[in-house]
Amino acid sequence: LDWALGIAQSEGKPIVFLANFGSNTGPTDGTSQFARTIDARFGAGREGRVFITGTGDDGGMENHASAAIAQGQTVEIGVQKGEAGNLRLDLWYEGGDRLDVEVVTPSGTFSYPAPQNGVRDTRTVGGSHGFAYYHNGAGTVFFGTTNGKREVLIDFSGQTGAYAVRLTGASITEGGVFHAAINPSRI
Repeated sequence: LDWALGIAQSEGKPIVFLANFGSNTGPTDGTSQFARTIDARFGAGREGRVFITGTGDDGGMENHASAAIAQGQTVEIGVQKGEAGNLRLDLWYEGGDRLDVEVVTPSGTFSYPAPQNGVRDTRTVGGSHGFAYYHNGAGTVFFGTTNGKREVLIDFSGQTGAYAVRLTGASITEGGVFHAAINPSRI
C-alpha cells in the first residue's frame, strides 16, 4: 500500500488501488490491523485515494456460515474437504459468549471447552488426527484486532472427506452470533 501511494504522491496523481486478496480470513469486521491500515491510507478524508477489492476468487463456492446459538443449543457446520492440502475454518464470536467446540473428522470426534474470559486457550492436535485447533479467548489480540471477540481457528490438513464443527452455547450473554469463513473454498 505504501509503495503504491508513494508512487502516486511522487507523480502528483490520484490513485485507485485494486487488491485481489482471494478468500476471506480474519475477523472480517474492519477491526484487524490490516483493515485499519487500509482505512488509515484510503478512508474518509483521503481525497484522490480509492481502495477497491473484489468479492473474492472463490468461484461462487459457499464459504461463509453464520447463526445465533442459544445457551445449551448445538449448531453443526458441515465441511466437505474434497482436495489434499490445507483447509482453514476461521470463526469469530462475541467475547462475552462462550462456545464449546467439537471437531468431527473421518477418524473421530474431538471436544474442546471454551476458554474462560480473558484467557488464551491454544490447543494443537497432532497430524494423526488431521487438524490443528486454536481457540483464542476474548483477551487475546489475534490479527491485530480491537474487537474483543473470541476466535476458533481450525486447519484441516488430513485426508479428504466429511468433517464437521459442532458449536454448543456454554454461556451466552451477547446473543450467541458467530461468523465463520472457510479458505480456500475450492476445497
